[in-house]
Amino acid sequence: MRLDIIDIPLKNRKDLATKINLELELQFEAIYQSKTYWLEEESQKNISQNLLHSLLRDPIDQKILGQEIAFRDIDFDYIAEISFKPGVTDNTARSVLMALSHKLTHSPTIASGQVYLLKTKHNKNEIEMMAKKFLYNPLIQRVQIYQKNEFNEEIPSLALPTAKLQSKGIETINFDRNDESLLQLSKDRLWALSLTELKEIKSYFNSSIIKKKRQKQGLPQNPTDVEIEIIAQTWSEHCKHKIFNAEIDYQESPNIDKKLGPLNLKSIFKEYIKASTEKINCDWLVSVFSDNAGIVRFDESVDFCLKVETHNSPSALDPYGGALTGILGVNRDILGCGLGAKPIANTNVLCFAHSSLLKEKKLPPKLMHPEHILKGVHKGIEDGGNKSGIPTVNGAIFFHDNYAGKPLVYCGTVGVLPQKVGQHPSHLKRHRPGDYIVICGGSVGADGIHGATFSSLELNDDAPSTAVQIGDPFTQKRLSDFVIEARDKNLFNSITDNGAGGLSSSVGEMAEHTNGASIDVSKVPLKYSGLSPFEIVISESQERMTFSVSPECLEEFIKLAKKRECNPAVIGNFHDRGSFDIYEKEELISSLELEFLHDSLPAMKLKAFYEDKKTNQTWTREVRSLSQNNLSQDVLTLLSHPNIRSKEQLVRQFDHEVQAATIIKPFLDKKQTGPSDAAVLWSGRYGGHKDGAISISCGLCPEISHLDTYLMTQLAIDEAIRNAICSGTNPDFIALCDNYCWPDPIESPNNLDGPHKLAQLVRSAKALYDTALIYKTPFISGKDSMKNDFIGKSFEGNQVKISVPPTLLITALGKLDTKNDVMTTDFKHADDLVYYLGEDCFNELSFSTLHPQLHNFPTVHAQKNRDRYKKVHALIKRKIIKSAHDISDGGLITSLCESLFPQKLGFTFTNNFLKENESLEAFLFNEYAGGILVSISMKKQQEFERFLGEGFRLIGKTNSTNFLEYKKYFSLEINSLYQAWSDHDY
Repeated sequence: MRLDIIDIPLKNRKDLATKINLELELQFEAIYQSKTYWLEEESQKNISQNLLHSLLRDPIDQKILGQEIAFRDIDFDYIAEISFKPGVTDNTARSVLMALSHKLTHSPTIASGQVYLLKTKHNKNEIEMMAKKFLYNPLIQRVQIYQKNEFNEEIPSLALPTAKLQSKGIETINFDRNDESLLQLSKDRLWALSLTELKEIKSYFNSSIIKKKRQKQGLPQNPTDVEIEIIAQTWSEHCKHKIFNAEIDYQESPNIDKKLGPLNLKSIFKEYIKASTEKINCDWLVSVFSDNAGIVRFDESVDFCLKVETHNSPSALDPYGGALTGILGVNRDILGCGLGAKPIANTNVLCFAHSSLLKEKKLPPKLMHPEHILKGVHKGIEDGGNKSGIPTVNGAIFFHDNYAGKPLVYCGTVGVLPQKVGQHPSHLKRHRPGDYIVICGGSVGADGIHGATFSSLELNDDAPSTAVQIGDPFTQKRLSDFVIEARDKNLFNSITDNGAGGLSSSVGEMAEHTNGASIDVSKVPLKYSGLSPFEIVISESQERMTFSVSPECLEEFIKLAKKRECNPAVIGNFHDRGSFDIYEKEELISSLELEFLHDSLPAMKLKAFYEDKKTNQTWTREVRSLSQNNLSQDVLTLLSHPNIRSKEQLVRQFDHEVQAATIIKPFLDKKQTGPSDAAVLWSGRYGGHKDGAISISCGLCPEISHLDTYLMTQLAIDEAIRNAICSGTNPDFIALCDNYCWPDPIESPNNLDGPHKLAQLVRSAKALYDTALIYKTPFISGKDSMKNDFIGKSFEGNQVKISVPPTLLITALGKLDTKNDVMTTDFKHADDLVYYLGEDCFNELSFSTLHPQLHNFPTVHAQKNRDRYKKVHALIKRKIIKSAHDISDGGLITSLCESLFPQKLGFTFTNNFLKENESLEAFLFNEYAGGILVSISMKKQQEFERFLGEGFRLIGKTNSTNFLEYKKYFSLEINSLYQAWSDHDY
């Protein structure tokens, strides 16, 4: 049985038809879309038609195709029917089942999909090509196309997507083979292991001690596939950060401006990132680099935590599922932090190629259109936050041609937890031998197998569909609420999430604390039968948490989990025998010593050589100036640039206010909108001080990476901190999170510039260390993604490689002394004075959004910036400053316009704001670190200038004229500027 629900009156998807025409040059007169549900024949017998109709369609503006509206009454030629492949998560069907469960005593089999009715003269082959590009994702969905004359009043139904797998059992793997064969084995099985690592594994299983132990345990001499898969996940770049912990010999060209080397590094993570935090040594740090998230004490009653992850490879394959899984996954990182933290805010920073790219060059056939990726990722972020009841409060969207090969999807979450649970510090996990291992949440399927190792590889034409997962925010919401309830009842001793590597990582890592663990795969809840043991162990199926529960609390824990519909299962125990053991129906099938699993990974030995700054170019073109040598036109060009224009149309679809704690949202909503620099949340909503507040901000500057990643890193850190300062944050209470997304930095025949990209990574890490020490901002958490490349065939059939620009996201979590210190970016009143605070760097044009072809860039003076930020903070607290806005992309003129928009104010530059030999174009368009635009009332001028002493200049005054003016050079209407900035469709 099927139900096809269509909107009435019919809605022609002209927008979709236009895009199809632009990309494929195919003409579609009309495209109508319906929502489709399939029910298994046995299931429908016990469900009334009235129940289904009342549940699935709105009788006011929807009708059922073939029943309430005849197919002959709609003008179309073809139908394209889309449904999920067997085993893929179908959240819509799950929701219908939950709704029906309140009315039925049995669980029917239901699936959901879409039907498109197409009016066109093209043939079926052309329609199949179009559908693959625009209507469905062949990795996770299937399509059936019918001509109208192939049916009467009912579309032929596909069989319901039912997963039918045959377990392969347990396989032993012989490592006694040559090097070439070992590497091929790793490639074929997606282990992502190097030859050195494969030989280390071979040596371990060939040792006489291990052979004797395995014989005594009844295990085969050769390792089982379960054991190798566990090692591969644990040793993956995603989990072990092998490049950040590699031994690196850094050399550099003698001609570069900023010399660092030579350097011999044992670990850039330990020597730069971790070392800077240890040296800063803030007393408000609670837990750093040791848990699922970093924890800080910005309040007397509660602690806050922060984690940011990336989900790039899955989002390249399935943008919606990849982004949804990313946001739900980082939510679980917060749930698994300490003894369980409550997620209170989400962030997202997204990097794409722009859709205009296709006007210049056709994409490789296996790559998705950038617009499809943007829309899918955006919808995934929206559903992940909105349906979980977590506000999305901060982020950015950045465009660059070199993200065509792989988008970057940064997902972050802020959490809160009490400082104690019962009598125990909440940040300390306390599981012990004898505790039960209990998992709760979703069941295990084939989705997400090899996620950790797949994300450790470059993307290519043969990416596996099993690496893709689709999260279920409703299941996770139940799980999230259960975690907090069980925590407050003190029902578990420890918790962590099931993310990369699945049980192999969650249990394997928890086992380090007790020195051992055993689980039985036959006790793990499955979505369907037929999974092999290794698949159960490493599957990254979503919405799962792993708990350590003491025997005396087990009964109450299970009872509560069942009450909250969290699908609990006791799968094993922690012990202290020094091994991670896997059983199947009480038969031992895998046993790995924890010391080998966690401490025997050979350190990589790498060589880095920094050549010098590079020409600013993408895989499609060399970048040129955007200036038209006309100041008025250049301002309009800047405001409509993809990286500067308003993203409000996308951002407004995120819920910013759920949980009722968001003080500053992404956009200010006055007469018009303008962007905020940071989000601010009220701490009192979560049990903190009634006047307390925290800020969340970010910095991202990949457009500078070709000049020098040291400079890029300085700018990203400064931008994140400056955004926080401009929102009222105390500069002495800012914690940072670093997230690296880099092109492959290891030299190989396919990657000859690997040493240069590795050198860029070293320079960035050194800048992290140097800059954080000056700003006194410790790092509390971070993550890296090192294989952000696409290798495949171009549209013409030639080999093509697209690598992302070296990209670093800095996220800042800060403390406001009081919520009364909140500052916003908008100018408040006419006749206020506007000042530029910062250094003088305007004698010549330098690299900027308007002039990306230039190679010079102002030097960053971090200590001067910090001193300025402390003064700005003091002026905010004294209520002297009325607005503050950072100067970044687009330069001062962009920040000025953004501050004018909310109140529809005008502005006139003073006649003498430029100094001798300064360039007006440089003053308006240059981009640099440390610059802030502030407004004050005229009566505060003397006090303001006396307090600052230096580093400021008065540039003009606001007015009510609705014009932005400077002498004879330009007079621009604010409405025209606002339209250039805001009038864009996504």
